[in-house]
Amino acid sequence: MKRQLFALTLLAASALTVCAEQMLASAQQFTISQAGNTNSTKTIEVKVDRADTSPGFIFDPGSALEARPEMMLRVFVDGERIAQVFGPENQSSVSFNLKASGRSTKSLVPVRLELYDKDKTTQEVIDINPLQGLTILNLRYNPATGDILNEQGTKIARSGQFFDMEGLDPKKNATIRLSLTHR
Repeated sequence: MKRQLFALTLLAASALTVCAEQMLASAQQFTISQAGNTNSTKTIEVKVDRADTSPGFIFDPGSALEARPEMMLRVFVDGERIAQVFGPENQSSVSFNLKASGRSTKSLVPVRLELYDKDKTTQEVIDINPLQGLTILNLRYNPATGDILNEQGTKIARSGQFFDMEGLDPKKNATIRLSLTHR
């Protein structure tokens, strides 16, 4: 009986030693893989200078002054809303001068801009996407290269440069001027 107990003790000690060695090797491998990880968190900065609609567009029925939109802009980085701003009432051109930032670890960071005609009771999308059939602007920003891509993966701008995007809707569209950078 003593021999069996002694043998079991030796077996358990041996198993613990092997287990400890495996845990140590796993921890070292994890540390090495974490040191080589290049997906660090980046702060993506979105600047929206302005949005312009055609003065001839009739967004709301009524007088000529009331036919212009009450613009509301929403900005998202990696699915999180980072800004919502309102322009003055009944203006076909709005200087937003917005600067907002969000964080992401993705190598291609999704950036979404939504522009609305926001009335007291309704909110209608204003088309700012130059791709047929799409109204909301979905971009992807690559912090490693500074490239800004559209939904089709086509490079449309570079980091830090202001660029314009214009919607195609013949009744309710706008041109929006923006830039993307990171730190």
